[in-house]
Parts: sequence; C-alpha cells; structure tokens
Amino acid sequence: MPAPAKLKEIFHSFNPAARGDKKTISQIANKYFEENQKKLKENPASQGPTGLCFDPDSFSKNGNLSIVFEGGGMKGYVHLGAFMALLEEGMIPEGCHLWFYGTSAGSIAAVASSLIASGKMGVQEVYDKFAFHPAYLIFFLNFGYNPFNGRLIRWRVDSILKKKGIKTLSELRVAVTSVLYDVQKKQSYLAVFGPKPFSDVHLEKVDPWRFGKGLTVGKAVQSSSAMPGLFTAGVISNAKVTILKPRAPYESRVPYGKRILAEPGPPGLIENCEVKGIGLLTDGGTKANLPTIVALSTPRYRKEADLVYAINIEVEKKETRLRELLEKLRYSNPRTRIVRFLKNIFDASIQTLYLLHIRNNFVWTMKRTIDSMMEEIAERGNALCMHGNIIRLDIHAPDVSLWRPDKAGELVLEGYLQTKKQIKELKKLAGII
Repeated sequence: MPAPAKLKEIFHSFNPAARGDKKTISQIANKYFEENQKKLKENPASQGPTGLCFDPDSFSKNGNLSIVFEGGGMKGYVHLGAFMALLEEGMIPEGCHLWFYGTSAGSIAAVASSLIASGKMGVQEVYDKFAFHPAYLIFFLNFGYNPFNGRLIRWRVDSILKKKGIKTLSELRVAVTSVLYDVQKKQSYLAVFGPKPFSDVHLEKVDPWRFGKGLTVGKAVQSSSAMPGLFTAGVISNAKVTILKPRAPYESRVPYGKRILAEPGPPGLIENCEVKGIGLLTDGGTKANLPTIVALSTPRYRKEADLVYAINIEVEKKETRLRELLEKLRYSNPRTRIVRFLKNIFDASIQTLYLLHIRNNFVWTMKRTIDSMMEEIAERGNALCMHGNIIRLDIHAPDVSLWRPDKAGELVLEGYLQTKKQIKELKKLAGII
C-alpha cells in the first residue's frame, strides 16, 4: 500500500545510526521501575511493571534485550512504527543481544523487525513487502473446506525470507507462539517455535503439514495468526514440539490485593511435548496475546539481567449512543433492594433491545466474545509485567478491522509517533533530556 506523505518523509529521513548505549538505557529503566514501585505502594492494585529483579550494572555489562509484540490483526502494523522509534531514539544499543517474540500479527512484526535490526532490509523495503493491497485479500480464500486459510501470510513471509537466504527462526532470533491442541489427549498447550530452548523449524521428518511437508518460518507465523473459527488451523502429526506451562500465581487474575507476588523462578516451565497422532496449531493469542511470559521464561533471561520492551496495543473502541445508554442502564450501581430488583428484571429487556441494533448479529457476537477473552489475557499479562524487567509501551490504535489493509500506513505512523512521545517521557523521567 502507498504510504501517507508524512510517513514517506519519516522513511526518507530515518536514521538508526545514532544507537544508544547500555548505561543510558539502564538508567532509564531503573528510574522507570522506581517510579512504578512508588505507585504500587500508593495503590496495590496498580499494574505498572516494577522490575523487581532488575540489575542496572548487570544489564550494562551483558546487554540482553528482548522485544515482545502483541497480536492485533491489522492493528499490528503499529509495531513497525514502534520499532522504528526505538531504533531512532537510541533505545536499542549497539552490540546488544537482541531477541524478538511475537504472537499472531506480532509474529509478523517480529520477523520484519529482525530483518531491519540485522540490516538485511530497510524500513521502506519492509513496509513495501509486508503492507499488501486490499485486492490481495482474495488469496485468503479457499472455498474447498474453509473460507479463509491464511495462505497469503505464509507466502509473503517465506518468499521474503527465501530471497534473503534465511531458513530458520534461529537465524532471525525470533520466537513465535501458537496454541497446540492435542486431538488424542484433548488438551491445549502454548507451543513456542524459535531459537533454543524452543523447537526451531524445520520439522520435515515428523511434521506433515496440511499445505505441504515441512514447517517453514511462514507456516509457523501462519499458525500463530490462525484465528479459531476463521482461519484454517495447521495440522501436524507425530511431532515433537516445545510447550510452555504457566506457573502459579501467574495463572491467577489481578488485582492481587495488598501484597506483591514475586516468587523466584520463571513464570513458565519449558517442556517438550510429543504429539502421538494429530495436533492442531491455531492462533497463539488465545493463550498469550502479549507473550511476555515466553520472554521471561527463557534461560537467557534467567541467567543474565535481561530487559524487555513489551509493545502493547490498546484499542480505541467507538461505541454507539444506543450501546452507551444500554451499558449505563445495565451496569448502574443499585443502592436499594427495589432498584436491584427492577434492574434484574430490566436486564432481560435490555438483552432483547440489543438485538434491535444492526451490529448485534452472529459475527458481532463472536467478535465480542474474542474481545472479552483477549481482555482477560491482557489483564493476566499486565499482572505478569510486575515480575519482569519490562518497559511497557502502550500504543492506542484505532479499532481497524481485519479487512482494512489500506490503513497500514496510518497505523505505522501512529505507532511511530506514540512510541517517540513515550520514549521522550521516559528520558525526561530519567533526567536525560
């Protein structure tokens, strides 16, 4: 898609050469965590990352840095702008060990960002290759057994990497999350493909895939983006896959009350899972839409003082006046028994009124269900941020549907500008500017 005029100017003037140093970034992170710890003491239910195990001296020496990208459909284009801002503002120091983690649209962003960081592609080229024209949506179609299969995602990723001579996720330093459903055991797991200790591609000998033999990088990304009920799941059989099992209390919801839960050890346990029979790979967003748990559970994080940038997408939802009115009526705070009694009766009437609105059809109901599920996962993910050395950058993205790739340029620009603004606030807090 053609980029907006302002974005073209940014591409033209983009200069990531002025890389920051580890000591400066360590200073920014340390001050950020100190402020969040103060807020937590004032309000125990606050969700800010506290960096309870952050060691500035160790990070200045080792310089391990991870970037985690959240899933979000077309809204995932904001990640490219966010990564550009991190480079331009010197938040990725020269000579650091850089790792990328992503789910769904975030997995595509992780691959694209890795290509930029390694110098194999420029930001303009990445935008041109990964932002596709709306007419290409027809390639999603597969009328044989499922209206959509996500094949376009795989084609795009694999064709780009083939030209660059890249075959595995280890070469990219990218970890991609999917949900593995073991048909025989009737259990689901969070599967992770990427550099050790996770399963890397290829798996030709053990992994016949529905669209051809061998699990390529594109297929791993496709499976991570396969929204259940919409895109076709990847099918594997008799395969050995790495899974991650969350540990308590990370599975519990927040707030935690008046105490900080900071148990030692990783929040997730990395295990090998052998699928004897058929297994399905679907969208990793149903278990870890912002996969900070994966970044925090890797041995490289636990052995050395790592720092994680979590790019979190906050969706700006536009509610209709009817919807706002009904929500106010339904969730009004009852102060008397009479009001509570009337409210319970009125609830049933409101459910009927919902059906009068044109948006309240089957598709809308499915979307709301997915949204509520994602909100719960995000809530759990935000609680997890308290325990890791995470700098969370929140991008407020417009509620762009899955079928609007023409909005790619606007989203990249939004991610770039908002991230730049937040980084400047972090630098002011640390007294650098």
